[in-house]
Amino acid sequence: MVVTEERTARGVRILVTDDDRRWREGLREAFEPQGYETLEAESGEEAIELVHEVRLSLVILDIQLPHLNGIETLRIIRQEMGEGLPAIVVSSEVTDRALAEALALHAYTVMNKMVGLHQMLYTVSRALARAGK
Repeated sequence: MVVTEERTARGVRILVTDDDRRWREGLREAFEPQGYETLEAESGEEAIELVHEVRLSLVILDIQLPHLNGIETLRIIRQEMGEGLPAIVVSSEVTDRALAEALALHAYTVMNKMVGLHQMLYTVSRALARAGK
């Protein structure tokens, strides 16, 4: 994927990481009319690569990724990049353990993937505002 460093109108670039292409595309279709440039990764490894290559404003990570799951991916991002990049962790089944692990890694929140788009947009805007973006 080739990404230029040209900033969007709002200056916000979001990475959506999920192995479900339709879910990623659905979020992209919801985010882009809001002025959020949206990048997609289908694996934790691809997400880590993009975090290193592109200036991001926010990352959304599914917990149930093949090979390197979302929690492990966030752990690596935090080890390598610190806590400056806001993260929202999503899952079709949010467990207490996943919630505790994600929050220990300073995720902004953990959400059920079946949440409505309006709730997702609201949560993204709050996470960006909290991070001053």
